[in-house]
Amino acid sequence: MEVEFDQHYLKDNSVITKAIENSFISDKDIILEIGPGEGILTREILKKNPKKLIAIEIDEKHKSHLDNLSQENLEIHFGNALDILPSLHCDKIIANIPYGITEKLYSIILEKKIPLVTLLHGIDFYKNIIQRDTRWKYFVSSLYTVELLEEVPGTSFNPPTKVTSALVTLTIKEDFSAFDIFIQNLFQKRYRSLSNALLFSLVDTLKLSKKEAKAMIKDYDFSPLLLEQKVTQIKNQDVVSIIEQVRSIFK
Repeated sequence: MEVEFDQHYLKDNSVITKAIENSFISDKDIILEIGPGEGILTREILKKNPKKLIAIEIDEKHKSHLDNLSQENLEIHFGNALDILPSLHCDKIIANIPYGITEKLYSIILEKKIPLVTLLHGIDFYKNIIQRDTRWKYFVSSLYTVELLEEVPGTSFNPPTKVTSALVTLTIKEDFSAFDIFIQNLFQKRYRSLSNALLFSLVDTLKLSKKEAKAMIKDYDFSPLLLEQKVTQIKNQDVVSIIEQVRSIFK
C-alpha cells in the first residue's frame, strides 16, 4: 500500500530566490534541507556551492529525482527529519516544511541552537512566535531574531495550500540578556516539573544557591498543583503568566 504524505511543493521561483538570498550561503556552510521533493530548492542551494547539503526526504517516490542531482557535496537521507535531524550537524537550515511538524522542528532547532534558519511554514505559527502571547514567543525570541521575509499565498504551492504561509529567517542573537538565558534554560528543562525547571533555571542563570532560588519561587506563591506539573503539560496562558511574573527578577 502506498503511503501518502501531506506535502505541498513550492513552485514560485521568486520565493525560492528570496529564501536562498537571505540564507547567505558560503562554501564553508553545512546546509540542511527538509523535504526536497523533486529537488527544485535543492538545485538552487547547490548552485551556491556549500561545503555540504544534507537533504532529508520522507517520501521515497522522489528517490530517482534526487539521485539525478548526485554530486560530492550532496548527502541524501530518506526518513523522518524529526528522527534524523537530532543526530546531524548543520550550520543552516533552508526548508519548506509540512505544517504538521512545525512545533517539533522548532523544538529541535532551539535545542541544537542552529545559527541561521530559513523556513517556509504556516503563518499561524509565525504569529505564535511574534504577535501572540505564547510560550513559543518567549522560547524563540530568547535565542533568535526573527524576520518575516514574505507572506506566501496558497497558490504558490502544488497542490495549493488552504492557508497563507510565512517565509521567515531565524538568526541567532549576538548577545543574550540574563532573561534570555533564563528562558533558554527553562526551555531545556521543559520536560521537568515546573518547580524543578524554575529552580534549576534560576540557579544556572543567576548562579544562586538552591536555597536562594527556592525562596524566590516561594515568593510568587504559585499553586502547588501547578508546580508539580511538567512545563510541557501546563496551559499556554499559565506558562506565559509564570514567565511574566518571574521576569521581574531580571528588570
